[in-house]
Amino acid sequence: PAHMQGQSQASALRGGQPAPAADQAIIETGRGVGIRTLTHLYGLPFVGGSRQLAERPDMFFDLSTDPYQMHNLAGTDAQADVARDLDRRLRAWDAHTPWMHESRDERKS
Repeated sequence: PAHMQGQSQASALRGGQPAPAADQAIIETGRGVGIRTLTHLYGLPFVGGSRQLAERPDMFFDLSTDPYQMHNLAGTDAQADVARDLDRRLRAWDAHTPWMHESRDERKS
């Protein structure tokens, strides 16, 4: 349905062709949001129990060299261009996600 986020997999479930894979996935948890690409994982925590995103990430992993996520690059200068791009993409998603806006509006009331 139009009110739901995501990509329909109905065709694949009916035995048809699966929808083309996206190059990213957004991960939502109770403590923040993240973006997962084929090569990286980048996450921003929520600020103090709100749904507002923090200024700095709490996780940033290069999955091509660190698939088990043992070396967190958040807070370092490593792969700064990649981190900036993922941050931009995640904040763009945040700006266009209705439930995030509704939560912010409710807090202001």
